[in-house]
Amino acid sequence: MGSGAYVTAGGVWTNSSDKNMKENFTHIDPQTILSKIQILPVTQWNYKNEPVGTTHIGPVAQDFYAAFNVGGANGETSISTIDPSGVALIGIQALNLNLGAISGTIIATAGSTQESFMNSFFNNVYAKVTTWLASASNGIGDVFAGTFKAKDKLCINNTCVTESQLQTLLANANMNGGSGSGTSGGSSSGGATVVEKTAGELLIDANAKLTAVVIENYTMESAASFAAAKEEALALPESTDIEKGAKTTAINDALSLLKLIIVESTPQADPICADTQTLVDHICVDPTPPADPTCTDTQTLVDHICVDPTPPADPTCTDPQILENHVCVNPI
Repeated sequence: MGSGAYVTAGGVWTNSSDKNMKENFTHIDPQTILSKIQILPVTQWNYKNEPVGTTHIGPVAQDFYAAFNVGGANGETSISTIDPSGVALIGIQALNLNLGAISGTIIATAGSTQESFMNSFFNNVYAKVTTWLASASNGIGDVFAGTFKAKDKLCINNTCVTESQLQTLLANANMNGGSGSGTSGGSSSGGATVVEKTAGELLIDANAKLTAVVIENYTMESAASFAAAKEEALALPESTDIEKGAKTTAINDALSLLKLIIVESTPQADPICADTQTLVDHICVDPTPPADPTCTDTQTLVDHICVDPTPPADPTCTDPQILENHVCVNPI
């Protein structure tokens, strides 16, 4: 043929592709071609002048021409064997650019389609990893670290404490552990502890301990009970060792009431929520999951991702047809 195209001895149609026979070379954006490939209808069909069982797979000329505007005057009714190959090659290049962006082998240009694809990919991975880490069924056992820092709370199962609540607990522990400090150098008499501090000094200690702990939720009734027990203890005589012991016991009972008020008034800690959760009325609430993407007619939604269908097997050609680009072609 004068065009340079020919059929090989094996029956393979070969297009002319000499650079010297071409002109008007134009740059094509791979991502634009890829986006058109994704929405191009590709179906299985048969020619009307062939048996129903002789089927083919591919787009129709009208859709192919509308998407890529190739083929000239005959483009709306026919598709050459070279144009689909070129479209497929540049689509593969676009996919490779996207994979290069997420693997770090290329640096995506700011605002480019590759950057958008990369950001969407890693945002999706981050969301899934965050959900996995926040799940009690993630299978993680021991965690080892030099320093473990919690942002809001520390939890064991359903019991959680904030920083301020932990500080209050430590202050209470110090107070409980130091309640006997005023009894050093004393002795026991009739089951009561005799202390060397005067009643006035014990009263000062009691007020200091009450002031040192922030009590936000104790009732006036509880405060009045402590005040009455304190005043009654201070009114007791302390002339003899027995009286001092009885007075000390009464004051210690008042301090025990103070400790009980502190414990009962400590609010229950809120649970620690995952980064994606929100604390609503002391309960961790999961966020509303994002909407699933809209898939094309040929795609299937699997695990919130659009998956392209598995390409069907090549057709069985009848003799003397040959298989070329997954299509049975009659030899010329």
